[in-house]
Amino acid sequence: MACKANSADSPFVVQVNEDTQASFGAEFSITPHSTMDTAAYSVVYAITRWPGNAPTDCSVGRSKVGLSTAPSNNWLSIPSTSSPGETKPSEYTSRLNTNTGLDAESCTLDYAAQVTAKMMHNGAVVGEVSCYINVVVGNVNEAPSILTNSIGDRAVDETKLPGFAIGNVLQATDAEVNAGLQQLTWKIKTCFPFTFSRSGAGAWDTVNMMPNCHIKLSSCSGQLAVASILNYETYTKYKIEIDGKRRECSCCCVYVCD
Repeated sequence: MACKANSADSPFVVQVNEDTQASFGAEFSITPHSTMDTAAYSVVYAITRWPGNAPTDCSVGRSKVGLSTAPSNNWLSIPSTSSPGETKPSEYTSRLNTNTGLDAESCTLDYAAQVTAKMMHNGAVVGEVSCYINVVVGNVNEAPSILTNSIGDRAVDETKLPGFAIGNVLQATDAEVNAGLQQLTWKIKTCFPFTFSRSGAGAWDTVNMMPNCHIKLSSCSGQLAVASILNYETYTKYKIEIDGKRRECSCCCVYVCD
């Protein structure tokens, strides 16, 4: 087989990104003796030691040799051949396949398995070779999901001094943050004030005030606060766009009370 290593101490390493539900990794193949590379012979690929349960089981089937029997919710498979119409054993290839999306944040360890290629002659096994596989689950950095019920409009009195907290903190969920792999950071991306008009026909400014917005946002806690002295007679409200690490949302209006 085309294994870069065939021992449990030095396994063949292959990566599959979390949430993948398809074939992955390089093709497996064998190089038979020229006398065996005929239509009388064929090759069957099979998984002979399996990885543990997926996607959240971190304790079982993670040894360097895998499990002797497939778990009830086995997620790894390998077709016997990638091109059924081929006749020569040297042309029989196959790849690992998963129909289950794994979870890199829930389980940071690697899976172990074993792939075996059997040489068949008239339906009988005449030889086989096995390869130990280390399956690394690659992390995909999912965008955070900002909780919409935390970004509603809020109000602040114009007499409040800089640093005064405006409403509750913004909230979001993030797989990497929950697993302790990253920290969620917040920032104000755009800030457009609404120009006061005693006639009631005020208008939104078209120039982004950032980085000098009169409203600020704590990058760690997600708390909106007064950044500088407010003046109701100049601006009555601010329309703010928030960026929570990679996910943007058109956030609340902050109303200035007279």
